[in-house]
Amino acid sequence: MISCVAAVDFGTDKGAGTAAGLVNGCGSVGAILGGLLPGFLSAGALFTGFAGAALLAGLLMLPHWNRLPRTTGA
Repeated sequence: MISCVAAVDFGTDKGAGTAAGLVNGCGSVGAILGGLLPGFLSAGALFTGFAGAALLAGLLMLPHWNRLPRTTGA
């Protein structure tokens, strides 16, 4: 829920629905894969894959660490 609110806050009014839909869709895919992957991969490979994905996500978000949403002129 926090990710969706952040995506909507940083976007525009026109793109709020799209941002919320994309975040919700990623969460749904994650829930599906979370139930399927442990049966196909070993525990070590699964942990390494998730750790690599978390590291990559952290590196992609690093430039936006202190970013704030745009304020309105009012």
